[in-house]
Amino acid sequence: MGKKLFIVRHGKSDWSVPDLPDIDRPLKSRGIRDAYKMAELLKQKKEQADLIISSPAARAIHTAIIFSRILQIPEKNILIEYELYMADSESIKTYCRGISDEYNKVMIFGHNPGFTALVNKYIPSEISNLPTSSLVILDFNCNSWKDIDPAVLQNHFFDYPKRHRILK
Repeated sequence: MGKKLFIVRHGKSDWSVPDLPDIDRPLKSRGIRDAYKMAELLKQKKEQADLIISSPAARAIHTAIIFSRILQIPEKNILIEYELYMADSESIKTYCRGISDEYNKVMIFGHNPGFTALVNKYIPSEISNLPTSSLVILDFNCNSWKDIDPAVLQNHFFDYPKRHRILK
């Protein structure tokens, strides 16, 4: 079967309330639009996840909920994981290697710089920055999350909202 990891950086956040704690910062309207756009793209690609895991940050949870609605992933398959809040790439990798093998397709929602660094541990050509609402899919040829490694990466996909904007 293999394991498929969907890495989604949260949508563009709203900085209009400067003294709001970082974890509570919401999405901007553009962040909401972009999250819908990327979730629809996944739906068109007929991609689906068994489980969604999100950082506890409001902007990450909101992005995850948008994806769950579009992809019709039940609420019981959404986890909020404090470990993913502003985690570094090594912590995220360790976390992913501990995911239960009952799930084959897992979507994680979180933050930079950890997500960009994580993706660059696996893919052959470096990505300098995962933009907001960007999506990376890593397809691994292994049967256990503990075995995900660059050596068993079969395929990867990278896309982001600005790639789909019409230039004026």
